[in-house]
Amino acid sequence: MLDLVAKRYVKALIKASSKDELQKYNELLQILNRVFENDQVRTILNSPEISEIKKANFLIDVLKSAQKELDKKFENFLKLLAEKKRINLIPTITKELKREIDRLNNIYEGKIYSEVSLSKREIKNLENILSQKVGSKIVLHRANEKFDGMKVDIDPLGMEISFSKSKVKNDLIEHILKAI
Repeated sequence: MLDLVAKRYVKALIKASSKDELQKYNELLQILNRVFENDQVRTILNSPEISEIKKANFLIDVLKSAQKELDKKFENFLKLLAEKKRINLIPTITKELKREIDRLNNIYEGKIYSEVSLSKREIKNLENILSQKVGSKIVLHRANEKFDGMKVDIDPLGMEISFSKSKVKNDLIEHILKAI
């Protein structure tokens, strides 16, 4: 549910902004996202005892203290989020905006699940091969989960490629049994 609301705000931000502005807003939201990682700050921002305008002004002050120049549009965006009691959506909005900017730039991120640790060179090689196949830039990250074999999952494209040792073994046994 919150994802859908966040997507609406991102869609509005995209419609009202240029590509350069979107990059700048993405940087600003990344800073605010790091602020939300602090439990004490999150508690303050979720407190009903603090007015929404004070919460918005606090976030604006955080960005100004990071020496980031704010335009009126982004300030108004933060104030609108505060007014509608949607400040807690900033981490989700940040994630969605990055995803949309990547989509506009034809860049897609995926994860590699592997039993064996892959070198940076091997990952780059895999990225290049997949990029050529799909006609988009693919950026892969190692996932912390282990997999019996190797799996590449590029969620935004709905692409999943996997090679499971147990599946290959079972298929081989099945093939041998059929041949007998």
